[in-house]
Amino acid sequence: MNWIVLAMGAYFLLSIESIANKFLISGKVGSWRLYLFYIGLLSFTSLMFAPFGLYWPGWQVVGISVFTGIIFFGYLAFLFSSLKGSTATRVFVLIGAVATITTFVFSKLFLEDSLTTGKLIGVALLLFGGFFISFKIKEKQFFTDYKKVVIAGLLSGISLGMLKYTFDIFDKLGGTDFEVFVNGYIYTRMGSVVMVLFLMCLPGYRNHIIATFKKKKGREHAINFLFVVGVKTLSGIATFMMNFALSIGDPTIVSALGSVQYLGVFLLSLGLSERFGSILKEDLDRRDLVFKSVGVLLVVLGIIIVFI
Repeated sequence: MNWIVLAMGAYFLLSIESIANKFLISGKVGSWRLYLFYIGLLSFTSLMFAPFGLYWPGWQVVGISVFTGIIFFGYLAFLFSSLKGSTATRVFVLIGAVATITTFVFSKLFLEDSLTTGKLIGVALLLFGGFFISFKIKEKQFFTDYKKVVIAGLLSGISLGMLKYTFDIFDKLGGTDFEVFVNGYIYTRMGSVVMVLFLMCLPGYRNHIIATFKKKKGREHAINFLFVVGVKTLSGIATFMMNFALSIGDPTIVSALGSVQYLGVFLLSLGLSERFGSILKEDLDRRDLVFKSVGVLLVVLGIIIVFI
């Protein structure tokens, strides 16, 4: 399957997961720190791929891989923190724009990747489309938590570039494309496990998790955890598709195609905001709707140009 199609499919699934994250953090789970704890624990499930070619590549390679996972975990922390008080559309669109630029710079500096003029135009259209979707004309600004989101975008872009670098290392060590993916995926996911274990050693974080658990009954936590497992299963499928596309494709294009995700987030938020307005809060006037419609057109055009 074409890696661009694979990446687009992954980001579409991630758009559904993004809305679900907003619901869980703002509603059922209630605490972004507890949600982050759940995600870290679920990173252990990456070991299910171990029978398909996992091997020991040496401490240096493992260190690079785990460090990549730690940066990704940092991205999740800033993402979940900003999702608690901001709309999903704004958060994911700005992250997508910053991450694409960061990945592009990282790839140029460290991966020696090159893009044709047409691809660069496509990336630029995706970024402009993202801006049109995220900016509110009436307020003439982004939003309160934009600094957190910018940091999240930077960490996302760096982690994506480092993930590609990690896959390249395993590719040079030999093996099939799938074996390269399996090793890069598992070792980087161990970064999230390391961070959860580290955070639980910190009294402030540990006490917050324990206090949050005490606020609800065991049955509620079990149900919430099952919801998280369901959402992260969807996320796991999408991440599998996206990481495999990244292992064989261009990191800048893969990052830029994240516009599919925030386009999906915008459309889903718009469709669900009337019923779940207290959580999604997509209050759009006519000018905002026109502005965002232009953004949708630019995103679609950008995807077509990247595809060519």
